[in-house]
Amino acid sequence: MFSLVNHAYFNRTIKTAPLAVFRVLFGAMMLLSLIRFWANGWISKLYLEPEFHFSYYGFEWVKPLGNWTYLIFLICGLAALAVALGYKYRLAIVLFFLSFTYIELMDKTTYLNHYYFVSVLSFL
Repeated sequence: MFSLVNHAYFNRTIKTAPLAVFRVLFGAMMLLSLIRFWANGWISKLYLEPEFHFSYYGFEWVKPLGNWTYLIFLICGLAALAVALGYKYRLAIVLFFLSFTYIELMDKTTYLNHYYFVSVLSFL
């Protein structure tokens, strides 16, 4: 009899080491990126100093929060560190996704396609 479901495929054992290595490298790369962003003074230059920010359609409510913007970056960095370490991974990746995406939605002029990719990847 013909079967649409291949039970052997769904029941096979797969090693998780490549996924763990990817998680560690992704978290570490995001943490280093956020540290670089902070160290170069780009938080102030790109989000706090300008008087006007170009918003994405439907996300006009996402704005820099004054000096609290540094807290968003701190939360994002700590979440990236937790992702790299695998500490409370599900909570960490949700916090990372929300904070990183909020950072990217604050101003359209800072858009980079790989930042969009990071948001999509962390959502998945």
